[in-house]
Amino acid sequence: SSYGGREAMADLGNAYKHFFRRIKEGLRGKAAGEPQFRSRQEPSGRGFRIGQPQAIDVRDGAVKLAGIGWVRLAERGYIPVGANYRGVSAREVAGTWYVSVLVEAPMVKEEPARVGDRIGVEVGVRVLVQTSDGDAFGAVRDLAGLVQAERRRKLWERRMARRHQRGKKRREQSHGWQEAVRKVARLHRRCADVRRDKLHQTTTRIVRKARGATLVLRDMQVARMIGRAGKAGPDIRKRNVLAPMVAKVGMYELRRQVEYKQAWRGGEVEIVPANFPSTRTCSACGVVRDSDPGYPSWRCSCGARHDRELNSAQNLKKFRGESPENGGRAARRK
Repeated sequence: SSYGGREAMADLGNAYKHFFRRIKEGLRGKAAGEPQFRSRQEPSGRGFRIGQPQAIDVRDGAVKLAGIGWVRLAERGYIPVGANYRGVSAREVAGTWYVSVLVEAPMVKEEPARVGDRIGVEVGVRVLVQTSDGDAFGAVRDLAGLVQAERRRKLWERRMARRHQRGKKRREQSHGWQEAVRKVARLHRRCADVRRDKLHQTTTRIVRKARGATLVLRDMQVARMIGRAGKAGPDIRKRNVLAPMVAKVGMYELRRQVEYKQAWRGGEVEIVPANFPSTRTCSACGVVRDSDPGYPSWRCSCGARHDRELNSAQNLKKFRGESPENGGRAARRK
């Protein structure tokens, strides 16, 4: 269909428009990179987009694409039938094609029921999310589907390495190596889907239960946690253990989903600076420890015993960023 080529040329035109705009404005001393062609081997290169509403139609269990016709869907009940369609995008990932339909519909906002309330939200590795209300959501690393998929992925990665013949190009490799490549790609997709599904379910439950209350999150600064800059000796070993687990959680993606889902429901999100000592502060007496407390629980000098994540969530709920000793002013997003 000519629609796919038309959208590709429009994307190329937008890329060069932004390229020349960056040259004119300047990039703080950095050279503006010219748009590069993406390889067809990458997931972003295997697909097309149609932005014309007249070329799209949907019925139960099938979607109509211009130039292709009706294509059956493996799953049903997700795309509304008879809606106001604005565009469609198809993409192949690890041998499976996915279609996304853009639908124009009025958004129905629920009336906030807890305006003025605050809920602290602590994100971690042992517990994915702990709220100040006492709700805890299990860790990503404990998901049975993810553990099984990662175990099989490592197995097929070893097989792929053994079957690779040095000195030969990709198209000249054996059928066994090609099979291993397809298996690894599908298992990578499976791991990503499990993590994404967990994040969406968790953030939706948090926002629904908040009912318009302000959610207070801490700026996690993931790049500093998993980076090597400024670390040496024991800190490097600790980083090597925590970095894979932190990467699986997707802390910034969780924050992004909470922000836009809160906006849909008319709530606010408050981001607390990273230097606020929510973990080292006792939520009962307010004393701030000089050293990092125990894990997963610790006892304060006042006699109160705290769970690490729950104590941090309660401190985030009480946070007020008016004074410098509290870690600076929080950023509010409505």
